[in-house]
Amino acid sequence: MKNTLKKLIRPVYQHKWYQDALFALPRIVGGLLLTIDFGSSKFGMPWSPPDKELGLFEVVDWFPEDVKAFGGIFALAPTFFAWMAAASEAIGGVFWALGLNTRMTHVRVCGVMYGCSDAKMDMDGAGEASMSSAEWDTGIA
Repeated sequence: MKNTLKKLIRPVYQHKWYQDALFALPRIVGGLLLTIDFGSSKFGMPWSPPDKELGLFEVVDWFPEDVKAFGGIFALAPTFFAWMAAASEAIGGVFWALGLNTRMTHVRVCGVMYGCSDAKMDMDGAGEASMSSAEWDTGIA
């Protein structure tokens, strides 16, 4: 178990510096987009938009209601799941951009994205998306 964990968290270096830079560029851009655009609009960070009026580590008020609408286990503790999802995006994006523990951060962020997309697609209970494609693209329901 210890060796497996070491393999997961140990950095992998390429043979040439420009190969490392080539791998770092999408990681940095993706992490910054995740934390600045997606995470900080739902979760209070120092760079959150002022119009959201979020305190540090505070979740925007509409997000727990959206999480509760997913049903199942999400309806039992919507504030907890909303906080965890928003924190994964905001804090995980910073970790991802800086290259800190990227594999574990990637697993958490992908888990949040999969859980949200899976629940969003099955909200109407018929297995079909409950939003039109325009609403899905813009996130407006």
